Amino acid sequence: MMKKKVLAILAMFSSLAFARPFSVSFFTPERPKISLTQRFEYNLLYTQKYENSGYATVARVDANELFGQGGFYANTKSTDIAFQAFYAPCFWDLVSIGVSAKYHYYKFTDDYVGSSCEHNVLPGAFISLNLKNIWKIYVNSGVLLKYSIINAYPSNIRIDDNTSFLNVGCIFTPTADWLFFFDAGNCSLFEDDLIGAIQLNLGFSYRMFEHFKLGSEVYCKWIDGAVPQDSFSQFGIRVNAGVFF
Repeated sequence: MMKKKVLAILAMFSSLAFARPFSVSFFTPERPKISLTQRFEYNLLYTQKYENSGYATVARVDANELFGQGGFYANTKSTDIAFQAFYAPCFWDLVSIGVSAKYHYYKFTDDYVGSSCEHNVLPGAFISLNLKNIWKIYVNSGVLLKYSIINAYPSNIRIDDNTSFLNVGCIFTPTADWLFFFDAGNCSLFEDDLIGAIQLNLGFSYRMFEHFKLGSEVYCKWIDGAVPQDSFSQFGIRVNAGVFF
């Protein structure tokens, strides 16, 4: 069934692409879009592992074929630093195909695990379908390489755990002021879970002034998609405020 779905997606991309003359853009020589966003989140479903609230600062640079973002996230239980980059040349002014890479440092700050930490490296592939600069449908998949250091007596415990990641989503931009988005997968900028976990994000942003925007999103998470009734670990809202140039 999964193979049939992948083949159907590839067939859709191919039919749209070959209906127009071939062209390719490796880099767009124009000033990139730069933004800085402050984010506050509140988890309505409290658990011992996840804190009720968190705060993040994220900077983004968008140069069309080349995109990068990085930031800092913190709550009372953990601190995260992450950097992510995409490079995807655009073919037929429609389909972007390229690579992605991310580094994520996760440090526990609660009393139970002390200064234990985790290093995650995520190399992957990226493909997106861009329809008239209004719809963007994307798939990002690759390898999730985890290296954990757990403080224990008499010596630290080191764990290597290699798995995979998959994210799919879409971005809808009906006007220059409004943007809506949906994302599903087992990874986000500040979270990297095993392939059985599922994260869902649905939100919007609105440009109130020339260089200022506000937004909000609803998010939820299952730590094991096989048993959703026992593993629903997060459900909350985020509020975003950002400046862009």
